[in-house]
Amino acid sequence: MQIIKNPFSKKESDKQVVEIEDVQEVNPNKKGKVTPKRSEQEKKKNRTIVSKTRKEAYKYAREQDKMKRERQYNSKTSREESDVAEKDKGPVKRYIRDYIDAKTSVAELFLPVAGVLLIASFFAMQSYPTLYYYATVTVWAFVLVALGDFAFTWVKLYKKLVDKFGIDKVKEKPTNRFIMMYALARSTQIRRMRIPKPYYPKRGTFPE
Repeated sequence: MQIIKNPFSKKESDKQVVEIEDVQEVNPNKKGKVTPKRSEQEKKKNRTIVSKTRKEAYKYAREQDKMKRERQYNSKTSREESDVAEKDKGPVKRYIRDYIDAKTSVAELFLPVAGVLLIASFFAMQSYPTLYYYATVTVWAFVLVALGDFAFTWVKLYKKLVDKFGIDKVKEKPTNRFIMMYALARSTQIRRMRIPKPYYPKRGTFPE
């Protein structure tokens, strides 16, 4: 409450006392509703939606994870670093992916071929021991050939990486740690199942 004295009154007794009550600001567009403070509006604007039950919270988290995986899987359309997983970020790893995706590697065929041979050898283990022996030898021979093919590919790829980015950038830690294993893992995956998806739809387009 605020007290105001009449400045035109001559006598002290004639001074008028007026009581003014604090009036809250009212929004003229919405009668009867008090306009909230700016800080309250900001808090309301930035408020995180919290699910009422654990089931809803779990469902919301699964939807967010699904959207994130879809962005990462379809990241070839945007080429944005924010759309790929942390382990796939960086220009060096992008170059590795483009180079591996451009060629046909023996290691890419290892999983389907080895799977067929192992299944066949499992059923032939007792009835046809000779067939089991040859299947096992074939699997190990395929492993050696795949490793030799990757070693040849990695020597060429590493030289290109150094020429393009420099040795310091290629060996930068922790971003580019274990890039050889990164390239090997990429080469052992079937091309259409690789994540992030190959940027070029067909083989043969090597990065510059």
